[in-house]
Amino acid sequence: MQKQPPIVFFDGPCTLCSAAVNFLIRRDGGQLYYASLQSETARRLLPERYLRADTVVLLEGDVLYEKSEAVFRMVRYLKHYRWLGFLEGLPRRWLNAAYDFIAAHRYRWFGRRPGCRLSSPAEAARLLA
Repeated sequence: MQKQPPIVFFDGPCTLCSAAVNFLIRRDGGQLYYASLQSETARRLLPERYLRADTVVLLEGDVLYEKSEAVFRMVRYLKHYRWLGFLEGLPRRWLNAAYDFIAAHRYRWFGRRPGCRLSSPAEAARLLA
């Protein structure tokens, strides 16, 4: 049986989220796959409470991570950015409060797209519908 690769679920129309996926996909060494929270893949793999578009979710094996915990798990896949992991030592309550504040204002600050980000042919295999 083939092991499922880690999947990052993000808010497809969110400009900030799409920029984060662009950043990750260029630096993750091909290790992560991506799907919007609005996708069929998300509906198939995530419990309903995660389908709301106010948080990022990382699925690693059978374990789901969200908010700041998902972000720090993703950083582990970024060779030159692993040093950011030291921030993980801050209280989770603070990290998630900062995450929630940015998430609550992301459309106002960064905008919203009419749909999900477009992929290049090289990225298409890692973007799940």
